Amino acid sequence: MQRLHVRGEPEAVFAAIQERLKARGIEPRLVDPSSITLLFDMDVSETGPSSTFFLGVIPAKAGGSDVALARRRGRRSEDARAMVLGGEDPIETKVLCDLAGETRIGRARTGRKSKGRPTP
Repeated sequence: MQRLHVRGEPEAVFAAIQERLKARGIEPRLVDPSSITLLFDMDVSETGPSSTFFLGVIPAKAGGSDVALARRRGRRSEDARAMVLGGEDPIETKVLCDLAGETRIGRARTGRKSKGRPTP
């Protein structure tokens, strides 16, 4: 799972992400406004099938929000590990940064500092 800090209140960020998905012709499979989460399928390569992604928006400090994104891996054990913050996944990072668009503040984070220690 990747996480990115963005500008804006969670509801506004959530609405902006839904608009970006719609502009790309992607219809979410599940939208839950009360928990500010959605599930959607997206083609991430020209050669393979589409991937399923889970996205959640979490309130953060100073009028910002954190957006978390995880990609379904295909096997239960791998899917469970995908829901934990950590591990580099260039596909998740690219999709997250694309969907965050101009509201993003920092780079996608995996939850680990460069020396491998968990972030607080």
